[in-house]
Amino acid sequence: MITENITDAIACPKFSGISGEIDERFLRVKEWYEFINEQQLKFGQYLAELKAETKRQYVRGLESVGLVKTQLNKFIKAAEIADNLPSKLSPKLGLYVLLQLGQKRNGDAVEHLTENDTQLSAAQKIKQHQKPPQPKMPKPVMGWERNREGSRTLVLRLTDGDTALAIESGYKKSGLPLPLYLSNLIQRHEDLSQSWQGAQEELAQYMDTQSEEIQSLLSQIREANELINRLPNPKDATEIMMLRTAREEREKAEEILGALYF
Repeated sequence: MITENITDAIACPKFSGISGEIDERFLRVKEWYEFINEQQLKFGQYLAELKAETKRQYVRGLESVGLVKTQLNKFIKAAEIADNLPSKLSPKLGLYVLLQLGQKRNGDAVEHLTENDTQLSAAQKIKQHQKPPQPKMPKPVMGWERNREGSRTLVLRLTDGDTALAIESGYKKSGLPLPLYLSNLIQRHEDLSQSWQGAQEELAQYMDTQSEEIQSLLSQIREANELINRLPNPKDATEIMMLRTAREEREKAEEILGALYF
């Protein structure tokens, strides 16, 4: 029994302002807690040895007695982490704090722990020396994803809500199968781009010798087009605003240019 391994009578510290009965209970809780943690670490070491000996039979053996590998592996992990800490410290911390210390972002806290630390001071050091979480990398705008059956699907992620709604609305109105609708959409875009690019090149050649005002308008259009091409899929509010401003400036310059010559 656990109670047989713990001192039956624990002296109450003289500096405590709490009654002897209450203080003794909390000291007993601490002693029990450290005893249980020490047994859990020994259990984790035993599991690690058993896993190394039985290898592939380890999981089957656990399942044969109704146990789950993922739950027991926590004890193995905690024992491994405890091996890198002062021996007198590990039983004070408990399973949860030990597993916290095993996380990469809490690695710096381990270097600041001593055998005189407690569970409370260790938790404070973890918080103090914890590295900020790494920002998640945004998923690509376009990419192939494979399902469980092995088939692949091309996924498009449109960050521009207006564009996404326009495509959805156009698809529903067309009555076409989605692959055919997208094919037609791409073809129209290519034809329009080629026509627009050709017209721009002819206009630029004709206007090269014109007035400073015309040259300025052409420069604005070119700069706007360069910015638009650099931001095909804006990722945040700043890029969305830059793209919208570039489009507005290009349209305004084109209107002025058209009014001068057409």
